[in-house]
Amino acid sequence: MTWMTRSITTTLMTSALAGAAASDYVSARWLNGDIPAIPVLAVAGGEVCLEALVAPDGRVGSIEVFRTTAPFTDSMIAAVRGWRFEPASVGSKDVEARVLVVGMFAPPSLTAPTLGEAPQTLRSPSSDVPVPASTSQASYPPRATGSGAVLVEVTVGPASGAPVDARIIVSSPAFDAAALAAARSWSFEPAQRDGRAVTAHAYLLFAFRQPVT
Repeated sequence: MTWMTRSITTTLMTSALAGAAASDYVSARWLNGDIPAIPVLAVAGGEVCLEALVAPDGRVGSIEVFRTTAPFTDSMIAAVRGWRFEPASVGSKDVEARVLVVGMFAPPSLTAPTLGEAPQTLRSPSSDVPVPASTSQASYPPRATGSGAVLVEVTVGPASGAPVDARIIVSSPAFDAAALAAARSWSFEPAQRDGRAVTAHAYLLFAFRQPVT
């Protein structure tokens, strides 16, 4: 066996191991935690996109912000720091992994001009979380009253496009249907692990505020 043959063989084995690791990968999954408080004095809506680094013990370590809107970002970070997850795993081993968390905060007004700060993109998201390709805010249900927030878990498969599954994990009954419909309309680029697309969970918070005219 020549050096070149050994090199090619080693490369093929490394690629095979990486592929096996990617195929055995199971995404981190939310277990419990509080949803962010909706700032009552906010005069506009906003969008916040975070990457939470989930440790092998299921606790959230660092949080990176890649889309921000004041004053919603601080309340999102404060809540997500306290979340607990079933950790990601490869085979029987729990591993560190990033999780996408998005907050969509509706403005309180139906007809008044948009006020407040516009969302700002700070950086591109990591490749190891599902990347939103198209998004939409949930519409305030015509028969609802008051305010509420719904947390939806979406499962994004290894092929790009709409979520393969969406379920409500924190409910606000008057707003559940609207939040679920909005989440299902999103599309994503899939997460990657070791250079291969994998199934991953992401968490979408839809916050509804009592409309005023």
